[in-house]
Amino acid sequence: MKNIDARSKLIGDFFDRDITQLKEDYPSIVETNTRKKTFLYRQGDCCSNLFWIKNGIVKLSHLTERGNEITIGLLRKGDVIGRLQDNSVDQDIDETAEALNEVNCYRISHSDFKTMMSRQTELAWLIIEDMYARKQRIESRLRAILTQPIEVRVVSALLELAEMFGIKCTQGIPWKSI
Repeated sequence: MKNIDARSKLIGDFFDRDITQLKEDYPSIVETNTRKKTFLYRQGDCCSNLFWIKNGIVKLSHLTERGNEITIGLLRKGDVIGRLQDNSVDQDIDETAEALNEVNCYRISHSDFKTMMSRQTELAWLIIEDMYARKQRIESRLRAILTQPIEVRVVSALLELAEMFGIKCTQGIPWKSI
């Protein structure tokens, strides 16, 4: 719980900073407001910016060649999406990022984000930890898809969603609407 509180405070403190000050330090940063069911970017777009979610929920998904949509993850406050590679300007993005509700985020260039992370080392480490945890969740889901019966996969998915979006109480984790 202590790590979650420290994470929330660190990210909250950063997001509470005045955008004018942030623009002085990182000229490309722009605060964006994205309406429900609109896209931050789509699979196949050339997108060299990163998006740092201030609030709201973003769905990352991938469209297969057969036209099936695979949800990669649901992201929320503090998560960073987009291409982190320096050479991403010439590469198409591999996933779609869609706002599931109203989403506020910072859009920032790769170079400014890199500068920000070198100046804000505690924040950088937090983002690295979050990205690693996201990678672990995706790998765990993939293992479950390949090795577990459908019933176990459904229960696992529901538990993950309840932990992510539920409200903890003494009787369990009740569901709250997204």
